[in-house]
Amino acid sequence: NGLFRVTNRFYFTNLKKYMVHYSVTANNKVVRSGKVSLDIEPQASKEFTVPVGNLKPQAGTEYFVNFNVTTVEKEPLIPIGHEIACDQFRLPIENPKKTFKTSGPKLTVSTNGDNLSASSSKVNFVFNRKTGIVTSYKVDGTEYFSEGFGIQPNFWRAPTDNDNGNNTAERLRIWKTASQEFHPTVRVSQQGTQTVVAVNYTLPTGNHYTLTYTLSDDGRLHIAADYTPASKADTPELPRVGLRFRLPAAMDGVTYFGRGPEENYIDRNHGTPIGRYQAKANNLYYPYVRPQENGHHTDVRWLRLEDHLGNGLLIKADSVMGFNALRNSIEDFDQGKAINHHIDEIRPRHFIEVCLDGFMQGVGGYDSWGSRPAPQHQLPADRAYHFGFSIQPVVRS
Repeated sequence: NGLFRVTNRFYFTNLKKYMVHYSVTANNKVVRSGKVSLDIEPQASKEFTVPVGNLKPQAGTEYFVNFNVTTVEKEPLIPIGHEIACDQFRLPIENPKKTFKTSGPKLTVSTNGDNLSASSSKVNFVFNRKTGIVTSYKVDGTEYFSEGFGIQPNFWRAPTDNDNGNNTAERLRIWKTASQEFHPTVRVSQQGTQTVVAVNYTLPTGNHYTLTYTLSDDGRLHIAADYTPASKADTPELPRVGLRFRLPAAMDGVTYFGRGPEENYIDRNHGTPIGRYQAKANNLYYPYVRPQENGHHTDVRWLRLEDHLGNGLLIKADSVMGFNALRNSIEDFDQGKAINHHIDEIRPRHFIEVCLDGFMQGVGGYDSWGSRPAPQHQLPADRAYHFGFSIQPVVRS
């Protein structure tokens, strides 16, 4: 019904000294807006209504109410119109899922040595059963993976300063190993016009990670990721649950609908509103003096990576996901025990490394000499995790 409660957390200032602006957005488009001056005494609250009636569910559309509080009079060092507070709320208007009809030449499954292929005159999907990596994803003659570095499990992030303080590099090293050494078991099946490749990885921890690829005859690819815990009680928490792959450097245009524009993490994202953002992969890198994990974005609904002509890939989360899309690899930011490497050592690579995550632990910050992220921002290894997304080639005519 659009009813909101505003609390004045000032101790000595009435809120009427400021202007409250609101906007109602459908995805990133403003459909209603207004402003109101609220007479609220310090430490008091008052309710007011934002007109959100008659907003109808639409496929692929989410509604948000955004608030911005600005000054209406000049103060020392603060000009008129300066924003002092903001917040965002997602309206509980559930949108129906979009459905797609697929059509294309029938896919044929074949093997050649370690390579398992699902291909047609339109699509070529290749999975290496020995390395456990998707080495090729080609649609209409365009190869999307750079030098065979395709989709593969990933549980590791380059340690942050806070991670180094709590000995993440050694304490969680087993998850680095799990992101480099794969032991897959593969099952293939046909479901109508779709080819399903289910890959189960037995991890060094004894846990299991399953990536299920569902390839449609038009080239659309859906991936479901499932982490299943083992009975080992001493397995340390996970840095992240996701996967990564590399795209050609030309696909450096990044557009996404999620939290931004600054990097953000699950315990550092309330100041980054959900919206549509656009950047170059170079600009998503944050140059910490000591190279480390950077450039992550949370609560992402979809992500598009494209070249200067607008050709590329559209990645849509089943729910929400996190991502990094940088001109460097995780290994560039993670120098193992040499934690004193320097920003000058980082040079852009000739690829875009994309990390897609269903989950990543927080970055913490209570201190940098031992504290871990808050319990609710950690990823215990003894619970199950699931996420999914689809990949669709985008060609601009």
